[in-house]
Amino acid sequence: MKSLLVKSIGIAVFLTAAVWSAILGYHNTAFTAVKTIAWQYLAFFVLAAAICMSIVLLVSRKNFDQTGMSFLAVTTVKMIPAFVVIKFAREQVDETLAIQMGYSGFLLFLAIEVYFTYRLLNNKQKKD
Repeated sequence: MKSLLVKSIGIAVFLTAAVWSAILGYHNTAFTAVKTIAWQYLAFFVLAAAICMSIVLLVSRKNFDQTGMSFLAVTTVKMIPAFVVIKFAREQVDETLAIQMGYSGFLLFLAIEVYFTYRLLNNKQKKD
């Protein structure tokens, strides 16, 4: 499962970079203009995803029946710092750009976390 965790985060980073490149191209903005905010977003989302997926993995090992609820709780708690990070980023760069980059990153990492949890639940059911 740990290899799935690393692969999931790697895929999320790649997809986020691709989407952000498209957003920056649409806004006709040089990447150097928003380099700091992009690294802050990426560091936050990678760290948050690693922590969230690790907690879900730990809960699934201890009490498998609570895996789905732990995923929902961790995701809900993760939303609060994500909104704070996006709010402060809006003060540093163009508001529209910060919002698009922040929420696209959040949604892509959320999709990968959902996939990770799905695989975790599906693998456990096959073993039973």
